[in-house]
Amino acid sequence: SSEVRDDNKVETAVTNYEINKTVEHIINSVGNIKRLSVAVLVDGAYRKTDAAGGSTAEPVYEPRSQEEIDRIAALVRNAVGFDNQRNDQIEVVNLAFDRTSMEFEQQKIDQVIQQEFYFDIGKKVLLVALAILAFLYLRKILKKFFGSLGRILPPASPTRAGQNISPYEGLPGEESREVPPIVPENRRPRLIDQMQTAAKGRPEEIAKVIKTMMIE
Repeated sequence: SSEVRDDNKVETAVTNYEINKTVEHIINSVGNIKRLSVAVLVDGAYRKTDAAGGSTAEPVYEPRSQEEIDRIAALVRNAVGFDNQRNDQIEVVNLAFDRTSMEFEQQKIDQVIQQEFYFDIGKKVLLVALAILAFLYLRKILKKFFGSLGRILPPASPTRAGQNISPYEGLPGEESREVPPIVPENRRPRLIDQMQTAAKGRPEEIAKVIKTMMIE
């Protein structure tokens, strides 16, 4: 400090010399990695060709080349954040894996697929067989129905000599001819009218025919 005197005033000056201080707070990240070691096992390739180029029934194991191993190691370094200053270590080893369980699972899958294939074929064959049986059964019933109907229909009108007489003839205006297995569309209304007339005149015989068809 210093003091200066004058007749009118007094000045006092104080000079303080302080030491500069630097404070640092360093907070490290939680779970800091000190060193990283990674081991990678790589399976080889399986080919169905031998050394001569011919095909084989079973896959043949072929180890990975050194170039492939180096590429895999580079990918692993980039993935894990390899740091040489921490003395990190990456090891890639080629080793044949045990494929017994995989082959067993594949066999089970193939068996299930094969069973489903055969089941689908059997279902389609069964549907076709049922359709054929239904067709034959309906054909038999229709044949018996039209045969029984011919026995109970009214007698046909007289025809000229030399004409063939059909059991389904007798309709007015119809010429004598054989009735085809399936009744044509133009004759169905007349045939239905004739059936109704026969049913009204002979109800007991119609009932017997229907009962016989149901029993058979």
